[in-house]
Amino acid sequence: MQYLWSNGEKTQNIKDLVAGTYNCTVTDENGCQKQFGPFIVENTTSVNEAAYIDHLNIYPNPVSTDVFIDAKLVNKGNVSIELTNSIGEILMTQHFTDKVHTSWDVSSLSGGVYLISIKGKDFTVSRRLMVIR
Repeated sequence: MQYLWSNGEKTQNIKDLVAGTYNCTVTDENGCQKQFGPFIVENTTSVNEAAYIDHLNIYPNPVSTDVFIDAKLVNKGNVSIELTNSIGEILMTQHFTDKVHTSWDVSSLSGGVYLISIKGKDFTVSRRLMVIR
């Protein structure tokens, strides 16, 4: 698969984006193309989020098979990670302490936007996940 983002990037994942609107064109090995977006990037780190999550990486995004989730908590504690669909149904969940390192097979999910949430006692941090078919 080939990826072409509206900012010129050609990788599956892009990061460190400035606020704005982005689109992605995905081309498969047969030359078939599909456009995804718009993806709206706002100021993504809040003061509260930084107080609980030191590092969070969810990749690849968009994803078609396995998504990898890496996170480091500022303070040790029990957290859960949930994958929910657009109507809030929990599709997958896992529990961790301190560091999060896992992968989920999303190949059985329909294409669309999902939400990955890391939930602790006093916080919830969420990111959108785009599943492509």
